[in-house]
Amino acid sequence: RTGPTGWVLYINGARVAVDVRALSDGGLLVLLDGKSHACYTSAEVGATRLLVDERTCLLEEEVDPTQLRSPSPGKLVRLLADSGDHVRSGQAYAEIEVMKMYMQLTAAEAGVVQFVKQPGAALGAGEVIGVLALDDPSRVKHAKPFEGQLASYGPPQAYGTKTHQLLRRSLALLTNALDGYDSALPAPQLLQQTAELLQRPELPFLELGEVLAALHSRLPARLTAALQAALTRAREQNAAFPAAELLAAIHKLTGEVAPAEAVTLTATLQPLRAVLDSYAHGLAAHERATFAALLQRYVDAEAVFARCANEEEGFFALREQHRTQPALIADAMISHAGVAAKNKVVLAMLDVIRPVSAQTGSLDPAYEAVLKRLAELSGRATAK
Repeated sequence: RTGPTGWVLYINGARVAVDVRALSDGGLLVLLDGKSHACYTSAEVGATRLLVDERTCLLEEEVDPTQLRSPSPGKLVRLLADSGDHVRSGQAYAEIEVMKMYMQLTAAEAGVVQFVKQPGAALGAGEVIGVLALDDPSRVKHAKPFEGQLASYGPPQAYGTKTHQLLRRSLALLTNALDGYDSALPAPQLLQQTAELLQRPELPFLELGEVLAALHSRLPARLTAALQAALTRAREQNAAFPAAELLAAIHKLTGEVAPAEAVTLTATLQPLRAVLDSYAHGLAAHERATFAALLQRYVDAEAVFARCANEEEGFFALREQHRTQPALIADAMISHAGVAAKNKVVLAMLDVIRPVSAQTGSLDPAYEAVLKRLAELSGRATAK
């Protein structure tokens, strides 16, 4: 399992990545090879009906003629043979009552019958009434395991190839790894890739451009022009991302509008401010803040268990803390179950970020608080 909704299936050496999400109407949305499929199932007697994109498939259970089963809920009225009797193929062996109607049940093969139910017994759908020792045991046909190869599939969904899109994917994989899920890539490779993407100078321009495109129709034309002009100048001059200049332009405009409009405009501009604030102190500071947040995620997940003697005590502590939020408890337990793999991710991250200067031996202030909390984790699991 690679994430809350991500899975990798291994069948006969083949590898297939899928994404499965629950739908509000009880179905599943399955993402495979960049396409989505709505899937629904319903249980039937001896089979499961699978509906995929309005196409129906009946997944039948193994037909075992030695099991004499009731085809539907009802009542066993009488047995038409005694235990130990020989019955022929097609011979009736019992009579059941279904919705005030009587139905005879017949044997699919010839053999000696032994009953496990007595007349008057209530029956469920598929419930065993008796067993049949076949005259010819070779009549029982068993399903064979699938031994073929699956087709070659791409990722569950398409991902962009621009810097900010690749970074978003890398951070999602890292977050899932720190939440206790299996990593699709080795931790050192994933962390090196993330660090390289965080250092690309075009990253903030692309992130802001994406937000501007989404908000274009809701922004004042004057502000859009001012922001685009500042971004164009910075690109032409190969200058650093002008976060301070852009924030000043936003502050100036919000100060010029009427108070009633300012509230709505401030809410509209919040996504822009979030991007600009994250790059207000430059690319390097943004990189440090990103890795510090990942380390903090690990600390927050393991802090409860570090204070407890074992996982059971940790579970009870989480239950007290999140009584009305069982999903949070489940997520925390899943995360802690993968603590050994998470520890490897954290150690690899420390090798990448190198928070201690090789020249001066001093600790980077951006990591000081989170590394102090990390060092305070005293649990046996986090000491691995």
